[in-house]
Amino acid sequence: MYWRDVVTLKAVTEGREFYAARQAGISLALTVKLRAADYDGQERLSYEGKEYKVERAYTEAREYYELNCSEFREASE
Repeated sequence: MYWRDVVTLKAVTEGREFYAARQAGISLALTVKLRAADYDGQERLSYEGKEYKVERAYTEAREYYELNCSEFREASE
């Protein structure tokens, strides 16, 4: 992934805590680094035609965020 690549962030009202997700066996498929000004807590994103769920958003200096994402799958009924 390069700085010229584009992801689309999507807001969601519900979420799951990162460590509980790891215990449930969710595997990470994508890591995105972006400027803090571009991130406002969105929990989903799309990249290259696929949907991803943000499992963890991490920042040290509040200048950039690193988003650890899993592939998003709709809940089956």
